Amino acid sequence: MVEGCMCDSLTIDGVEEINLTDEQRQKYIEEICEGLKKVITPRDLNYLLQHITYNYGKSERLYDKPCSCCGDYVYSYKLKL
Repeated sequence: MVEGCMCDSLTIDGVEEINLTDEQRQKYIEEICEGLKKVITPRDLNYLLQHITYNYGKSERLYDKPCSCCGDYVYSYKLKL
């Protein structure tokens, strides 16, 4: 991955991700998941859960009004695997 200015690029084995077929993407997803099993540690569970739940889960706003102190809304995220 390269980022900055006009140089953004995301490649796998020298091929831009945008140019991969869905079949190639699926193959790489499987390889990445297998590879993560080798490098991820128990300490990484919290970060991993937050990332996948936020990005792939369903969100629901729990209250119609924002917090009167800070203005934030409260959301719940759920992901069924």
